[in-house]
Amino acid sequence: MKNLFRNTTAVIIAIALIAIAATISNLTTGKAGAAPDYAVIGHIDTDKLNSEFPALKTAWEAVAVKKAELEKDLNKKAEGQDQDTKTKLVEQYNTTYNDYAKKTLDPAYAKLEEAVKAVAKDKGVTVILNSSIVIEGGIDMTAAVLQKGGAK
Repeated sequence: MKNLFRNTTAVIIAIALIAIAATISNLTTGKAGAAPDYAVIGHIDTDKLNSEFPALKTAWEAVAVKKAELEKDLNKKAEGQDQDTKTKLVEQYNTTYNDYAKKTLDPAYAKLEEAVKAVAKDKGVTVILNSSIVIEGGIDMTAAVLQKGGAK
């Protein structure tokens, strides 16, 4: 009889705690008895955005030009050098290239992110996926993001 009393007490306490938690949740969210919120899924074609989003397109073009300049300069300086010197030159030029690419691409990607967030907000989208993983459904935001970024 003693064990039955302990189990009953534990069940009553658990029920009371659940009721208290539910009440607190309803008070803090203001959604007593409301249906749960559902995610609104949007998707973007990241390949298309990488190649057509105006800020990124300009940035990638600048990076390509810089890469060609650096390669030309590297080849000129490496000519006739021993392997160790060539290796050091390649490391220096890789560092220069990577720094330039980061400095050039980071602001462009920030603009893309701002555009994606703005379009998501406009469309009420709460989850954004890459289009390549979406088989069906969701809101395709790609064209709107391109337009928000200034594409024609």
